[in-house]
Amino acid sequence: MAGKSWNGFKWNIDDTSMGQFVLSWHPTTRPEFTGTGFSPRSGPPGTKVTLRGINFTGATSVLFNGVSADFTVTSDLRITTTVPLDATTGPITVVTPAGSVTSANEFKVPAPFVRGDTNADSAIDLSDAIWILGFLFRGSPETLSCEKSADTNDDQKLDLSDAVALLNHLFRGAAAPPPPYPGSAGTRRARWAARRLGLASSVAGPSRPSRWQIPLAETAEREEREVSQSGE
Repeated sequence: MAGKSWNGFKWNIDDTSMGQFVLSWHPTTRPEFTGTGFSPRSGPPGTKVTLRGINFTGATSVLFNGVSADFTVTSDLRITTTVPLDATTGPITVVTPAGSVTSANEFKVPAPFVRGDTNADSAIDLSDAIWILGFLFRGSPETLSCEKSADTNDDQKLDLSDAVALLNHLFRGAAAPPPPYPGSAGTRRARWAARRLGLASSVAGPSRPSRWQIPLAETAEREEREVSQSGE
C-alpha cells in the first residue's frame, strides 16, 4: 500500500513507498452427514427421505446406491429427496461443488415381489396355482419365499380362493391380480417390480406344455386393452 503522512493541512501520498498485503479466502467446506444421516432408514421407490447434515447448500445431485434421485435443498442442513424407481439397498451420496459425502449407513430398499409369481420362477402360469395348492393341502412346499406373492386376490389371507383367482385370470380371462402385477393399470410399483425381477417380457419355462403358459408381456397388453376399453 502507498505510504501517507499528514502535514497539518492535508495528507501527503507517497506512492513510491509500497507495503505488502495478503489476500486470503476460506473455501467452501465439503458436506457431511450428521446424526443418523437420514430418515426413514428404509422404504420402496417413491418413499420421501430427509437427509440431515451440514454444507448441503448448492448440492448438485443425490444418489441412492449410485442411482440419481429427485431432491430439494431446504436449507444448508437438510435435503428432502425421493427414493428413485431403480434404487437398490446401499448408501446415500450427496454431491456439491465443494465435494461429496456418502453415508456410513445403508438405505434399505425391500426386495420387489410380483403378485401371482408364487414359485418365483419369473413366470406367472399354472405352476403358480399348483404351488399354492401344494402349500395349502400337501405341505409341499413347506414354506413360501414370499406369501404376499401367493395372496393373489390381496385379501390378506392365503387360502383356496387365491389359487382359484389366479386360475380364473389365466384361463377364463378374469381380471388380473391386484398390483404389483405386470399389466395392472396405473401401478408404478408393479412396473418397478417387473423390471427388477426380469418379468416384463419373460415367459414360462419350456418344460411345461405351451397351453399352460401365458407370457407376461401378453398378459400386460391384454390388461392394458381391457383398461382402455373400460375407460378407466
